[in-house]
Amino acid sequence: MTETIVSNLSVSIGQKDILSNINFSIKSGETVGLIGPNGSGKTTLMRSILGLQKLSKGEVFVGGENIKIISKNKLAKQMAFIPQGGTSEWPLTVENLVALGRLPYTTNFSPPSPIDWEIIQNSIDLCGLKDLSTRRVSSLSGGEWARVCFARAISSEPNLLLADEPIAFLDPKHCFQIITLIKNLAARGKSALVILHDLSITMRFFDRVIILKDGKLVAVGSPKEVMSENFIADTFEVDILQGQANSESFIMPWKIR
Repeated sequence: MTETIVSNLSVSIGQKDILSNINFSIKSGETVGLIGPNGSGKTTLMRSILGLQKLSKGEVFVGGENIKIISKNKLAKQMAFIPQGGTSEWPLTVENLVALGRLPYTTNFSPPSPIDWEIIQNSIDLCGLKDLSTRRVSSLSGGEWARVCFARAISSEPNLLLADEPIAFLDPKHCFQIITLIKNLAARGKSALVILHDLSITMRFFDRVIILKDGKLVAVGSPKEVMSENFIADTFEVDILQGQANSESFIMPWKIR
């Protein structure tokens, strides 16, 4: 089993504590939603796991190895990152952008091998991009761009996918498409840590939820355990509506408390 462990992680920038004593783990096949108010440290935590943010204290282990000593190339095979928003400044086709996910497996920027191309095409097919493979990425809609970023990430065959608000600014259909891709990834034994602001999506589709506030870990557990009315009110300072449909629980932010 491949597991990601975050142990006593703290980050300070100057005299300001950004994250303080964060502890949790992510198991294979698990989808974890990371929620919290703006400025709570979610993106900093994700960057810390990726090895992009210097830690003041603590450790991160991926697949049993400390990210401080694992090679960058091996780390790139273990984890893939989908940043928030963004565009490509290069006039690449969809296929060529997805192919960038295979860079950790190539030597001296050599062309992708036949096996690499098979993985690239499978990633394109999984994300429903076959008809767009020759399109320039600069011509894509927001939903299409989100799926291309996802295809590039999974083409590196990561054990852990990290995504920073991958459904922000998407319409409901494209939002559900991305969530379905994340769930399908987990069904194949991979895991995902996803920053979200949509509480209803988090409640319905994620196995566990991590709540941050003011750089501190407020709660870790199943959606039903940690997304209670009191937890949400204390964290976001809003009241929610709760309900059920087809045996699924859902919540909706309703008003400022």
